[in-house]
Amino acid sequence: MGDTREVFQSCISCVENLERVLFHFRCQRFYQAERDNTVFLNDISRLIELLLSDEDSSKLISFDELLSILKMANSAQEQQNYVLLADLYELQILPILHNLIEHFAAQQDIIIDFE
Repeated sequence: MGDTREVFQSCISCVENLERVLFHFRCQRFYQAERDNTVFLNDISRLIELLLSDEDSSKLISFDELLSILKMANSAQEQQNYVLLADLYELQILPILHNLIEHFAAQQDIIIDFE
């Protein structure tokens, strides 16, 4: 796996892009939300690759659970159910990303406050 800093930065990038997607959904800017969602999905794919490439890191999250959530999100997007999609992202994906950030930040003695 890449070093811890690379995974940490990848987590941060995912959260930043996901927050942007959620902002556009809340403002009902669906076209922009979908464009930003593509960037987010590329980022989370990269993060998953990084996590899977290291045995210790791959134990930090349930990839089956994450895959299930992403499948539901894909279905919601295909149906243009943006309320469900935003809820899945905010209530299911974001906490996973926050936990990963906290884990990797602790390894680097970085204090994180999500408030």
